[in-house]
Amino acid sequence: FVVGVHDQDKFELNAHAAGQMKSDALRWLFDYNTLEMISLATSMYILLFGLLFDTYSANSDDVHINVLASFTIAIFCVVILLFMSSVLIDIKRKFFPIFREKFAKD
Repeated sequence: FVVGVHDQDKFELNAHAAGQMKSDALRWLFDYNTLEMISLATSMYILLFGLLFDTYSANSDDVHINVLASFTIAIFCVVILLFMSSVLIDIKRKFFPIFREKFAKD
């Protein structure tokens, strides 16, 4: 609670805090430890779903099989996209300043 601050200043403080929280959340999401944790969790789910596919004997028209297959493919695609975006963000963070310095000297 901020005392002695006008309403406009409170709004600017809240907007700054929201921006900082968003930045911290993205930094946490693209951290390598977090990505490894997400990868291990989704790997366990995919293996579990594989066991369910193997033990569940039904025809391919069954709705449960199709939903489970779609969910498994969606999880796999989201994790792959997350890893690829993490690599691209890491390349941008580490190599673009080097290239910018190199071309600025020339």
